[in-house]
Amino acid sequence: MTSTREILAIDNGLNGGLVHLDASGAIVGRMIMPNKIEDGKNRVDELELFRMLLHVPEGTRVIIEKPVGSKSLMAAKSMADSYARTRAVCAISGFEVHSIAARTWQVKLFKDVEGKDTKEKASKVFSVLFPDNVDEFSTTRKGNKSKNLHDGLADAALI
Repeated sequence: MTSTREILAIDNGLNGGLVHLDASGAIVGRMIMPNKIEDGKNRVDELELFRMLLHVPEGTRVIIEKPVGSKSLMAAKSMADSYARTRAVCAISGFEVHSIAARTWQVKLFKDVEGKDTKEKASKVFSVLFPDNVDEFSTTRKGNKSKNLHDGLADAALI
Protein backbone atom coordinates (compact mmCIF):
# COMPACT_ATOMS: atom_id res chain seq x y z
CA MET A 1 0.00 0.00 0.00
CA THR A 2 1.76 3.14 -1.17
CA SER A 3 0.35 6.64 -1.10
CA THR A 4 1.68 10.10 -1.76
CA ARG A 5 0.23 11.39 1.52
CA GLU A 6 -1.21 10.32 4.82
CA ILE A 7 -4.66 8.75 5.07
CA LEU A 8 -7.27 8.72 7.79
CA ALA A 9 -9.51 5.74 7.06
CA ILE A 10 -12.87 5.64 8.81
CA ASP A 11 -15.36 2.89 9.52
CA ASN A 12 -18.08 5.31 10.59
CA GLY A 13 -20.37 2.92 12.45
CA LEU A 14 -21.21 3.39 16.09
CA ASN A 15 -18.74 0.59 16.79
CA GLY A 16 -16.42 1.93 14.11
CA GLY A 17 -12.96 3.31 14.19
CA LEU A 18 -10.49 5.71 12.66
CA VAL A 19 -7.04 4.58 11.57
CA HIS A 20 -4.28 7.00 10.60
CA LEU A 21 -1.78 5.65 8.07
CA ASP A 22 1.42 7.38 7.00
CA ALA A 23 2.43 7.85 3.37
CA SER A 24 3.97 4.34 3.28
CA GLY A 25 0.78 2.68 4.59
CA ALA A 26 2.07 2.05 8.12
CA ILE A 27 -0.37 2.59 10.99
CA VAL A 28 0.58 5.61 13.07
CA GLY A 29 -2.60 6.01 15.10
CA ARG A 30 -6.00 4.58 15.88
CA MET A 31 -9.13 5.82 17.59
CA ILE A 32 -12.42 4.14 18.40
CA MET A 33 -15.40 6.11 17.07
CA PRO A 34 -16.62 8.39 19.87
CA ASN A 35 -20.27 8.00 20.88
CA LYS A 36 -22.81 9.84 22.99
CA ILE A 37 -26.42 9.33 24.01
CA GLU A 38 -28.73 11.78 22.25
CA ASP A 39 -32.52 11.60 22.48
CA GLY A 40 -32.13 8.20 24.12
CA LYS A 41 -30.12 6.79 21.21
CA ASN A 42 -26.44 6.08 20.68
CA ARG A 43 -24.98 8.55 18.17
CA VAL A 44 -21.58 9.63 16.86
CA ASP A 45 -20.21 12.34 19.16
CA GLU A 46 -19.39 15.14 16.71
CA LEU A 47 -17.57 17.35 19.23
CA GLU A 48 -15.30 14.54 20.43
CA LEU A 49 -14.66 13.50 16.82
CA PHE A 50 -13.70 17.11 16.02
CA ARG A 51 -11.29 17.12 18.97
CA MET A 52 -9.72 13.90 17.71
CA LEU A 53 -9.27 15.36 14.23
CA LEU A 54 -7.29 18.27 15.66
CA HIS A 55 -4.39 15.80 16.05
CA VAL A 56 -4.48 14.67 12.41
CA PRO A 57 -2.03 16.56 10.16
CA GLU A 58 -3.40 19.05 7.66
CA GLY A 59 -3.48 17.62 4.14
CA THR A 60 -4.34 14.11 5.29
CA ARG A 61 -6.80 12.43 2.92
CA VAL A 62 -9.91 11.09 4.65
CA ILE A 63 -11.52 7.94 3.26
CA ILE A 64 -14.84 7.06 4.83
CA GLU A 65 -16.96 3.98 4.32
CA LYS A 66 -20.37 4.96 2.97
CA PRO A 67 -23.49 3.16 4.10
CA VAL A 68 -24.98 0.75 1.59
CA GLY A 69 -27.53 -1.91 2.40
CA SER A 70 -28.87 -2.74 5.83
CA LYS A 71 -30.96 -5.34 7.58
CA SER A 72 -33.69 -2.94 8.66
CA LEU A 73 -35.01 0.58 8.28
CA MET A 74 -33.74 1.49 11.77
CA ALA A 75 -30.25 0.21 10.91
CA ALA A 76 -30.29 2.18 7.65
CA LYS A 77 -31.26 5.36 9.51
CA SER A 78 -28.53 4.85 12.10
CA MET A 79 -25.88 4.18 9.44
CA ALA A 80 -26.93 7.23 7.43
CA ASP A 81 -26.88 9.40 10.55
CA SER A 82 -23.37 8.21 11.54
CA TYR A 83 -22.09 8.73 8.01
CA ALA A 84 -23.55 12.24 7.73
CA ARG A 85 -22.22 13.35 11.12
CA THR A 86 -18.75 11.91 10.49
CA ARG A 87 -18.46 13.24 6.95
CA ALA A 88 -19.63 16.71 8.01
CA VAL A 89 -17.13 16.95 10.88
CA CYS A 90 -14.30 15.85 8.57
CA ALA A 91 -15.29 18.38 5.89
CA ILE A 92 -15.71 21.22 8.38
CA SER A 93 -12.29 20.32 9.80
CA GLY A 94 -10.84 21.05 6.37
CA PHE A 95 -10.08 17.54 5.16
CA GLU A 96 -10.52 16.27 1.61
CA VAL A 97 -13.12 13.51 2.08
CA HIS A 98 -13.60 10.50 -0.21
CA SER A 99 -16.28 7.83 0.23
CA ILE A 100 -15.99 4.14 -0.57
CA ALA A 101 -18.51 1.32 -0.36
CA ALA A 102 -17.58 -1.68 1.78
CA ARG A 103 -18.07 -3.99 -1.20
CA THR A 104 -15.47 -2.07 -3.20
CA TRP A 105 -12.57 -2.59 -0.80
CA GLN A 106 -13.75 -6.01 0.39
CA VAL A 107 -13.85 -7.49 -3.14
CA LYS A 108 -10.20 -6.58 -3.64
CA LEU A 109 -8.94 -7.72 -0.24
CA PHE A 110 -11.10 -10.79 0.38
CA LYS A 111 -11.05 -12.51 -3.02
CA ASP A 112 -8.75 -15.37 -1.91
CA VAL A 113 -9.63 -15.40 1.80
CA GLU A 114 -11.67 -18.18 3.37
CA GLY A 115 -14.12 -17.36 6.10
CA LYS A 116 -17.73 -17.37 7.18
CA ASP A 117 -18.30 -13.63 7.10
CA THR A 118 -16.62 -10.32 6.33
CA LYS A 119 -15.54 -9.77 9.96
CA GLU A 120 -13.66 -13.07 10.01
CA LYS A 121 -12.08 -12.32 6.64
CA ALA A 122 -11.11 -8.80 7.74
CA SER A 123 -9.42 -10.22 10.83
CA LYS A 124 -7.38 -12.63 8.73
CA VAL A 125 -6.32 -10.00 6.20
CA PHE A 126 -5.51 -7.45 8.92
CA SER A 127 -3.32 -9.98 10.74
CA VAL A 128 -1.33 -10.58 7.55
CA LEU A 129 -1.01 -6.92 6.51
CA PHE A 130 -0.44 -5.47 9.99
CA PRO A 131 1.01 -8.25 12.22
CA ASP A 132 2.72 -5.75 14.54
CA ASN A 133 -0.59 -4.04 15.32
CA VAL A 134 -2.73 -7.06 16.24
CA ASP A 135 -2.36 -6.62 20.02
CA GLU A 136 -3.24 -2.93 20.06
CA PHE A 137 -6.24 -3.55 17.77
CA SER A 138 -7.52 -6.19 20.21
CA THR A 139 -8.25 -3.62 22.91
CA THR A 140 -11.85 -2.87 23.84
CA ARG A 141 -13.38 0.60 24.24
CA LYS A 142 -12.82 0.22 28.01
CA GLY A 143 -9.14 -0.64 27.50
CA ASN A 144 -9.44 -4.36 28.17
CA LYS A 145 -7.71 -7.01 26.04
CA SER A 146 -9.92 -9.09 23.77
CA LYS A 147 -9.19 -12.31 21.91
CA ASN A 148 -10.72 -10.70 18.80
CA LEU A 149 -9.73 -7.65 16.82
CA HIS A 150 -11.91 -4.54 17.18
CA ASP A 151 -14.09 -4.88 14.05
CA GLY A 152 -14.36 -1.16 13.38
CA LEU A 153 -10.63 -0.52 13.74
CA ALA A 154 -9.67 -3.52 11.60
CA ASP A 155 -12.12 -2.48 8.87
CA ALA A 156 -10.86 1.10 8.98
CA ALA A 157 -7.26 -0.04 8.53
CA LEU A 158 -8.27 -2.12 5.51
CA ILE A 159 -10.31 0.66 3.91
